[in-house]
Amino acid sequence: MKKFLVIFGTFILSIFFVATFFKLMHWPGAAVMLVFSLTLFSAVFIPFFFIQRMIENKSGISIVTNIFGLFTTFLMFMGVLFKIMHWPGASIMIVFGTLLFICPTLILYAIQQFKEQDRRFSEFWKMMFLSILASVFVLFWGTSVSRDILTSFINIEDASIVVNQNLVSNNAYLLDEIQKKDTTNIALIEAANNIHKETVKLNEFIESIKNELIDKVELNPDAKRDHWYINAKDNYDVPTRYIGDYDSKRGIELHESIVKYNAFIKESLSKVAVNDTNIVFINLIVRPEMTSGYEMKWNEAMFYSQTMAGTLALLSSLQTQSLNAEFKALTLIIVKPK
Repeated sequence: MKKFLVIFGTFILSIFFVATFFKLMHWPGAAVMLVFSLTLFSAVFIPFFFIQRMIENKSGISIVTNIFGLFTTFLMFMGVLFKIMHWPGASIMIVFGTLLFICPTLILYAIQQFKEQDRRFSEFWKMMFLSILASVFVLFWGTSVSRDILTSFINIEDASIVVNQNLVSNNAYLLDEIQKKDTTNIALIEAANNIHKETVKLNEFIESIKNELIDKVELNPDAKRDHWYINAKDNYDVPTRYIGDYDSKRGIELHESIVKYNAFIKESLSKVAVNDTNIVFINLIVRPEMTSGYEMKWNEAMFYSQTMAGTLALLSSLQTQSLNAEFKALTLIIVKPK
């Protein structure tokens, strides 16, 4: 069994290290390798490992310690796997497994080591176990975002949604006032209506992206279609691949749509002799601190390695900017002298 564990453990460790690298680089295949390696490690290697330990040392305290060790280690690593994959039940397994690992497993192990001078725990098993343990938790902390940060993102989106609703009402009022101001100025009314239509079109496009992202991570079909109920709020693989990659189709389309929108508003205003070059409608500037040391596309700088909660908040803020752009444009039109 020892030879089998050495070969099998090395095989799992190799796959896991490759999977970790793929996960951090957001490359396809990472999820499959992580599930495969951690499942084999938790369901096959750990049981055989502790069984081998019980065969080597059949004392009562050793058997009890190894049983607790098997159970708690299995729970902890499966919990990490569930957390990485954003599956439900991860937090319960991690917390319960960690508590059992601290007490009584570590206490029993300390008592056993104190009583037994002849330790049969080989260096290979130590390195094998500690290497995987360190790698898993580095990955776990590296791919997770604190609950406070995620909640802050959601609070920002909540505020953006309220602002957007108010802007929609204000813009509808301004549009109505423009139509009442001078019914003979067809060009003015047409410009206002066209700006409104383009704003609605852009907002609907952004909303469709938000819904597509939600569909890709929502694991609970009974959950409300609300960002507070979306599973995997700290999932950043989906936003990265879907709109944050260099060649992401949706990310490129979003950038192009905003560029066209900005140009359309300026052109529409210029047709009715309303020009203000100082106005910034939707900001598409990529600051150096947003990049990773090389020239990045706008969608990369905004959404690469961004969490789901953060991505939804950013998309809502883009909707706010578009509605605010409409508000600025309609205000310029309504104050224009007859």
